[in-house]
Amino acid sequence: MTVAVNILLFQAGWFACVLGAAHAMPWLGPLGAAAIVAWHLARAAQPRQELALVAVAAVLGALFETLLVQTGWVRFETGVLIEGTAPYWMVALWVLAVT
Repeated sequence: MTVAVNILLFQAGWFACVLGAAHAMPWLGPLGAAAIVAWHLARAAQPRQELALVAVAAVLGALFETLLVQTGWVRFETGVLIEGTAPYWMVALWVLAVT
């Protein structure tokens, strides 16, 4: 049952991130991702280790997506805090992938 809930929450978070960004509401995805991560951490057997994994995913995701932006492979219109870096909603997708 837990796996099914995780899959459903990931899909809901993914849609919040992508559709929020597409409709000029890039904050919607990270807000949903934060709620999903909080739910996940509240139920985790070892929440500190899970939180460390979430942090590593966020850093790696930000670095990788920023590399894609810097090389010109992708361009994002919304959710970019610093020009030339990954948008925060895209980093939220990386975080969702490990929850």
